[in-house]
Amino acid sequence: MLRYRATRHILLLLIIISLFSCATGGHETKKVRYVEKREIPARVAILPAKILPKKEQGTNWPIDPESQKGRFIKKITRQMIYNHLLGKGYTVLSLNKTDKRLAHAKKDDPKTLCNVLNVDGLIYPVIHSASMVSALAFNIFSIKAEVRMVNKEGKELGSWIEQSSKRKLMLPVSPMGAATTVISAMVEPPAKRQMRLVVYDWGWKIAQLIPDNPSGNALPRMVSVDSNIDKGIFSIGEKIRVSVQAEKQLSCSFDIGDFKKSIPMPYTKDGTYKGMYVVKEGDYASMQPLIIHLVRPNGTERIWIEPEGTITIDGIAPPAPQHISTEVSKEGVSIGWSLPEAKDLKGFVVEKADTPVGRFTVVAKTEKLSLLDPDISEGKTYYYRIASVDKAGNRSVSSPVPVTVPFFEKMMLPEQLKGNLIAGTYILKKDAVVSEGELLKIGPGVKIDASEGAGIIVKGTVRINGSLEEPTILKGRGWKGILLDSGKLIASGVIFEGCTSCIHAKEGYVKLYRTTLRGEGKGDAVSIGTDTVCELNKLSISGFERGAFIMGGKGRIQGCEIKGNKIGIEIEAGSFALINNNIFKNRHKDIISHQRLVLFSNYLGTSSLSKLNIEGDIIIKSLLDAPYPHGRKIVFLREKEIRPEEIEERFKYYKVMGKKAFAKRRYGDAYQYFKKALDLKRDRDVYLYLAYIQMAIGETEKIEQTLKKAINLFPYDIRLYQVYVRYLVEKGETPKAISLLDKAIRMNPDNKSLIYLRECLRGGQR
Repeated sequence: MLRYRATRHILLLLIIISLFSCATGGHETKKVRYVEKREIPARVAILPAKILPKKEQGTNWPIDPESQKGRFIKKITRQMIYNHLLGKGYTVLSLNKTDKRLAHAKKDDPKTLCNVLNVDGLIYPVIHSASMVSALAFNIFSIKAEVRMVNKEGKELGSWIEQSSKRKLMLPVSPMGAATTVISAMVEPPAKRQMRLVVYDWGWKIAQLIPDNPSGNALPRMVSVDSNIDKGIFSIGEKIRVSVQAEKQLSCSFDIGDFKKSIPMPYTKDGTYKGMYVVKEGDYASMQPLIIHLVRPNGTERIWIEPEGTITIDGIAPPAPQHISTEVSKEGVSIGWSLPEAKDLKGFVVEKADTPVGRFTVVAKTEKLSLLDPDISEGKTYYYRIASVDKAGNRSVSSPVPVTVPFFEKMMLPEQLKGNLIAGTYILKKDAVVSEGELLKIGPGVKIDASEGAGIIVKGTVRINGSLEEPTILKGRGWKGILLDSGKLIASGVIFEGCTSCIHAKEGYVKLYRTTLRGEGKGDAVSIGTDTVCELNKLSISGFERGAFIMGGKGRIQGCEIKGNKIGIEIEAGSFALINNNIFKNRHKDIISHQRLVLFSNYLGTSSLSKLNIEGDIIIKSLLDAPYPHGRKIVFLREKEIRPEEIEERFKYYKVMGKKAFAKRRYGDAYQYFKKALDLKRDRDVYLYLAYIQMAIGETEKIEQTLKKAINLFPYDIRLYQVYVRYLVEKGETPKAISLLDKAIRMNPDNKSLIYLRECLRGGQR
């Protein structure tokens, strides 16, 4: 069996070698002696290259002249001749102009073509044979081509044939050899690049045969060009590499069309000029030619345009996926996202790591908008990144999304607590303690079901980090909540339910943010002891005997909503600032203070000081006229303090001063006094005076507002109707005045003056 296999491999090897030997014809070079140098044309045009029919090519792998490969070889061969003739001092008509003018030629004889093209001579490229085979076990790239030069009269001035080839045989004789063959094939350069290098070699050989133009300047000598522009689209971070073999002591650079000019190509130790451009974020260029500049010290420049090859750069990253959602189950982590708006989107890459920074591993590459990752462990947090990928390979920037896998079975909490509680359900049967010096972290998605009478005693530090999407929930009928005994409690995104006293701080530090506390009609939501520092921010407290009971300490209560309790806040002692809170609709009192308390910018259910549901020595410096954050600030006192019992005295003062100013026709002063009086107390006389002042100073737009508001507050005051009717009649709106009197009479049916006034107006209408 082994002998048979060896014989079979040897036979296959001999067959392939024989095919290689027949791939191209023998070497042939034809030279023509020149009659005189003056016959060499100075200005020439290169006609489109032709490939002999497949039957005439004499190779086992002939190229179809009209195939994609055939057209590619014809174009790069013609461009190669163009570049080399420029380097030898010829004036060469551009290929585009040549093709456009040829379309108007009625004959194809040399004289006609030279006249149409306005040149002295013609170059005929003829490809005798070409191969472009890239297979798993072998590669064959070859060309054999002829260049003919004729003058206007059709006289052949020269004809040259050269050939070049590149062959590679990879014959596996074992499984390991087969694997090596596959890997080698994967890392081979693209077929177009390999064919281009073969044509470069052919072009350099043919250039040695074609004479320099005696009337032109010889340009820098160039042997070959190599680049990776056949890769396709270049994305962010990818490198465009160009190398040139040419004579020494040149200044060499390359352009990427109009996108980027003069990219330097320094001379290297291996005898080549090499340059590179790294694609940056935001770069974009489409179908740009590669143009190489070679300049001698005397300023003589040669320009080389890479044949049949353009550069496309896409350095614009696609938009990141939006609306990323995650869901955890026993089956795994389900991740979903929405499709971003991108024209060249190819798909998505999902990566995972154990930390938010560092190395991420690829979970999957997909074109779908969701993914299930089954490779998870309970009690562990993973970080996922979902990036969009476009056709160029650019990736969007994506932030890691943390996902904590919970314990799917309920867990009993021990008597001593420390470490981390991750998402899952826990049972608190009896008191548990966080000892001094210990740290307990409770993460989002944690739910603690507490038994009646059970609580958490904190002597160390507790940090609770819930979120709006995954709040931390501590609930239980009649449980004692958290007792702070010289420890620290820092919590956000928490929901307390059913506790008799959710937070009871004897001493220590308490900071609560975006936390909801719901009671069952008993106890205190938050009680603060004498040696406690407390910060309560954006809490929602309802359903307790007292929302907050302050027995001492110091701190701030800000942005909280405290309603639906028997007492909103009761303060016995301590130093606390209450700012921007909504404290209203509490059954007995909104605020009770047993010491001097100064309030700034809180909403207490009304903007009228006389209607505040508060008790104690409380100074109101400002109120909000609607719940925070939408309420407008009303300032009552800027420099002096005012107590509720002083409100009436201050109101009377403003009213008396307003009347005096009105009597002296100082309407501006009177207006200011009456406005301040109304800020303290609503009064029908003050409204009447304001209406008279507005009529006197011509503020017609405000008169109706003032009178409507006054009638709404004091619907039985006849004077308000009389003033309003007078205003409407003077304005010429008698029907509206009669309608107003009808309403007034319904409110005061026995008032003869109103009835008489209505009859007078009706008579006037008749």
